[in-house]
Amino acid sequence: MTDGSEKRELLKAFDPNWHWLVRLGQEYGPDAVDLALSEAGGTKPHLPSADNFWRQLARTVRDKEIRARFNPTTYGYGQIALELGMTERQARRIVHNEQRRYKQAQEPEKNVKLHTEPHAALAAVARRYCVPVRTVLDALVRKVVDDDELMADVEAAVAGRSGVTVSDMFEANRTNNVRESESIC
Repeated sequence: MTDGSEKRELLKAFDPNWHWLVRLGQEYGPDAVDLALSEAGGTKPHLPSADNFWRQLARTVRDKEIRARFNPTTYGYGQIALELGMTERQARRIVHNEQRRYKQAQEPEKNVKLHTEPHAALAAVARRYCVPVRTVLDALVRKVVDDDELMADVEAAVAGRSGVTVSDMFEANRTNNVRESESIC
């Protein structure tokens, strides 16, 4: 839309307190604003308070260190709890929560029934990137919806599976004045 110099001029026209993105742009440049908008633009992200943000980072580092040092025979829950001033239950929860997350990332298809080869392919992509299958499916749907040719192919495949041809859909649409948002089923 606008180049860097135009963006800088726009940012200068506003008081830094007008919006946090204006303040970000004035301090770090329009590229910082572009990065923030490309990551979260169009969404309503939750931004924690500074104290909570830094506390969460410190807790994450502490938990990783605990998991790295944990050994049930030599460095157990009781030693962790005494050393760090927490209960044994907290130490146990820290160690086992990560193990559960790791296990779920390694086996995302466990919760999904793999009926066909495409399902297995989606599960393989999810496993490769350690994300839920739902995330891969959402990305695929966004890609298909944005591409008219792919969408036409999907519609043709769905029509063939349901026994309704594409021409039947168009005919039903024309004769019954079916709106696009309605189903012909």
